[in-house]
Amino acid sequence: MENNFFNVDIKIDDLIYQGNNQAKLVIYNDRLEINSNDVVIETVNYNNIKDMVVDNTVLSIMIDNGKTIFVNSFNIMEIYQSIINHKNSINNTNNVIDNTSIPIEETAIVKKKNGIITILLTLLVLVIVAVVLYFVISSEKEKCPDGYTYKHDQCVKVIIDEPMIIKYCDGDYVLDGDKCKKVETLNATKTYNCPKLSNKDPIRVSAPISLGSQCRYTLSYDAIEEKYCLSGCYLKSQNQCACKIDLPPDYRQIGTDLVPYCVGDFYYERSSNKCVMYTYPSPQIRKKCTEDSILIGNECRKDITGPANETVSCPNGYQVKGYYCEKTIIIDAKENYNCLNGYELVNARCQKEIIYEK
Repeated sequence: MENNFFNVDIKIDDLIYQGNNQAKLVIYNDRLEINSNDVVIETVNYNNIKDMVVDNTVLSIMIDNGKTIFVNSFNIMEIYQSIINHKNSINNTNNVIDNTSIPIEETAIVKKKNGIITILLTLLVLVIVAVVLYFVISSEKEKCPDGYTYKHDQCVKVIIDEPMIIKYCDGDYVLDGDKCKKVETLNATKTYNCPKLSNKDPIRVSAPISLGSQCRYTLSYDAIEEKYCLSGCYLKSQNQCACKIDLPPDYRQIGTDLVPYCVGDFYYERSSNKCVMYTYPSPQIRKKCTEDSILIGNECRKDITGPANETVSCPNGYQVKGYYCEKTIIIDAKENYNCLNGYELVNARCQKEIIYEK
């Protein structure tokens, strides 16, 4: 006889093994074997089976050691019949009840029929009890006054009231009406731009150089030409210097007196007792700047600084507030429902039950 296996749900003592290709009942020629994830968890010899009962989709296998194995499957009759066939092939005997020879499979079928009859009788009793209770309850309901309903073997009136709704906010939100608000603040981003200054004759202005919040400009203008004379000379006119050359005079004996005498183009200057001659060379020319400027080549230069144009910006969604960025976040306020003493909150309504005292 061939071996069979079935994917089933099995309960042994308090342990449950689910099917779905994990728990298996394997029927061999000489034994039953229960596997879970291909691991043998129970082995039962057919000679150790004391009794078997089929109830709907559950097969109860009673073993002579007092243990009961419950097998649940839609193929329970096929499993049952397969076990019976294997067991009979070993024992080749029949159960004897009241001196009448009855095959073991027939005994199980009778038990199953008896179980079905028991279930039907139980259902009939339940229907009768339900009908009786219905009429009893109906008669009790008629005893409740207006506004009361029969509930839990007593007349009850339910009073419903609106709850007191308290709005609230979480965290650092502030309640404003039915909304929660909070203001997020962060530092604004500053950018600086240097304005371009125009030339104002005779002063020329360079392109600005950014120094953060300051801008540096270089002012330049043509150096001033200055005419001057060499040491010992003075400027007699715009185009002429006067240079004085003096020498000690020679002396001549005229009569009894010594008289000063000058040679060449020199003449005697009595006040200085010198022989004096003047030359008139052209003046020298040099470049000069004002005291706060520096001469570079033929140009005078001066650096100045001034404030840059400041721009304050914020990310999208924020507003500029001075040197800060602000964004107001608004969400719906949360609600907390409160009921008066004696009431309980049921489905966002306050209700209490009043029991009619007869």
